[in-house]
Amino acid sequence: MIAVIAYDVRNDDRRAQMAALLGSYGVRIQRSVFECQLDTEALASVVRRAESLLDLDHDVFHVIPQCGTCWESRVALGQTTSVLGDLYWVV
Repeated sequence: MIAVIAYDVRNDDRRAQMAALLGSYGVRIQRSVFECQLDTEALASVVRRAESLLDLDHDVFHVIPQCGTCWESRVALGQTTSVLGDLYWVV
């Protein structure tokens, strides 16, 4: 599945660690937003590892799963392209 993951982390060190974590699973499309292609196990790992970095009283973390139809209807304007490309099946 493709997921858009966004975060707002107050502390600079933890924010850098979050960016490194998400960068190992996907590509940065905005300063605190990543496109990630994840299976169920990888998604659970990202959430678990992200939770360990967050101050749940102040920080924010969103995972927004994208179905194939949603992903195909995305709109990107300006100097951007989808790094992950289109979804397809190989049989």
